[in-house]
Amino acid sequence: MRPRVAWVLNLDAELELIDPDHEPSARQRASVRERALRILPEIRAATRTEPVLVDGGSTVADVVRGETWCPTPRALARLAAAGVTPPDAPAFDVVRRVNHRSFAAAVGPSLPGACFARSVDDVERAFARRPDAPWLLKRPFGFSGRMRKVVVPARRDRATDTWIAASMTGYGRGLAVEPLVDRCADFALHGRVHPDGAVQRGAPVASTCDARGAWLGHRRAAAGELAREELESLVATFAAVARALAGAGWFGPFGIDAFRWRDDSGVTRFHPLSEINARYSMAWWCGMSGAL
Repeated sequence: MRPRVAWVLNLDAELELIDPDHEPSARQRASVRERALRILPEIRAATRTEPVLVDGGSTVADVVRGETWCPTPRALARLAAAGVTPPDAPAFDVVRRVNHRSFAAAVGPSLPGACFARSVDDVERAFARRPDAPWLLKRPFGFSGRMRKVVVPARRDRATDTWIAASMTGYGRGLAVEPLVDRCADFALHGRVHPDGAVQRGAPVASTCDARGAWLGHRRAAAGELAREELESLVATFAAVARALAGAGWFGPFGIDAFRWRDDSGVTRFHPLSEINARYSMAWWCGMSGAL
């Protein structure tokens, strides 16, 4: 019989990172539950455990441990309310810091002209480099393609200016400002930082995303699908992110997203760090299967 593990799959954790008092609507809870149920077969296959979804306030019995998608206070409290001992987790301030997009921007590397803007003036300085080209603006905490906007500076409207200004006072404060590029392929690399600083690394995953950047599907990357230089860059960036996470006090699962893109002259390039997810992610168990 497989050991039972209780899971709080709080796939909307970023909303709590933005506002610890956020109360999800019934519609949000239903959406999270629907997506969470899709993850359970991958957890079961990769870990050889029987994942049990903690739902509502019911008690969960006969489990060996509890796990969360992201160790927010509310997720840990839900485990405790279900009669499950919550796992050790970093302080909430650490969880917020390492998932904030400014953290990834500080680790780098970044796309040409990209920056993390902490003021409207920072955004304007970035826009001035290419006022007629599209830019992708991303608020500090986002998921499933949310909290982002594509802007052509020379053609932006008042509503966009209001959205930019609001980003400097709420929603995590600040904006990741990046040139909108022609993405050819998406990849990810996952692992775990242990409390003693040791790092596990999985295998590269090829992902499919929609036009907003929301996850659609994934699979193990085929041998040779990443060029040698791309793979070396991805692995080196993964190691740098792991060091930065450990240095910030994070321990637990994480992953980095990367993509291949084509510049204005048609040259194919590779960006090894588009996101840091200091939590589980949809493709984590695919990448880590065999390493668990």
